This record gives sequence, structure tokens and C-alpha cells, in this order.
Amino acid sequence: AAEDNVAELKMVRMVIGRTHSPAVKNACKAMIRDHTKQLSEIRQLASRFSVDLPTAPNVKHQALYKNMSHKSGRDLDRSFTGDQLQDHIEDVNTANDEVEVGQSAAVKRFARRAILTFAKHEQIWRGVAMKVGVPSTFGRPTAEQILNGKKIGS
Repeated sequence: AAEDNVAELKMVRMVIGRTHSPAVKNACKAMIRDHTKQLSEIRQLASRFSVDLPTAPNVKHQALYKNMSHKSGRDLDRSFTGDQLQDHIEDVNTANDEVEVGQSAAVKRFARRAILTFAKHEQIWRGVAMKVGVPSTFGRPTAEQILNGKKIGS
């Protein structure tokens, strides 16, 4: 979760400086606010459990960042929006799994809060998708469907 938040923050900061879409810019501002708060909570949990957290994005996120950094205009807005929508749907799924099978009560509480944030982000990106011309479903279940038992890929 920490690595994803670090990567998310790096990416949205890059995009916010390059997009011309007010919808993308506003969504990025919400991501910065919420993921900064979430990263702070993750760091507190990690400190409590003496867990070292990654401080940089992983190889996958670095490749995505590099790919997005070469895009501009409508191409950037559409690619980034599609990625964010899919990513937040998957985040709901991952957090839901933690709630269901996690061992730590504190981590499960964090995951429950994270689900609400990710579901809110999914709705933000669905709205942006409509404005920048991205299909908002990608054949994937919504956060609501995931929470009602339908997993990604099922």
C-alpha cells in the first residue's frame, strides 16, 4: 500500500503540471490530498509494527510513470484517466481482501477506511472519464460490485 501511494503521488504531481483538462487537474488534487493522508496513516502503522516501507515506486510503477511522461494533451488525459480508474477498482479489491483475511485488527481498520477512499476515487475517475472520452467500464466490476462479492476477473 505504501509503495502504491508513493507511486500515485509521484504520478499525479507530474500529470497535474501537464494536463490542460480542469477535470483531470481537479481529480489529481483530490488524489494528492487523500493519498498523502493515507500514506501518513500507513507510515504510522508501519512504525507501530516496526515495518520498513519502500520509499520509491516499484519497477511496474516506474515504467508506467515513464510511459505517461511521454504523453501530452488529450492522449495523456485519456491514458492517465483510464489507468486511474482501473487502478482504484483494483485497490478496492485488494483492500477488501485484507479486510476479509487480514490478521491485524489495526490493518483491517485501515483497509476498511481505504476501501471508502478508493471507492470515492473510482467515482471521481468515472466522472473524469466521461469528460475526457474514456469508456468508464473497461469490462471491470465497479467498487460496489467488488464489495458485494464480485472480484476482478470473475
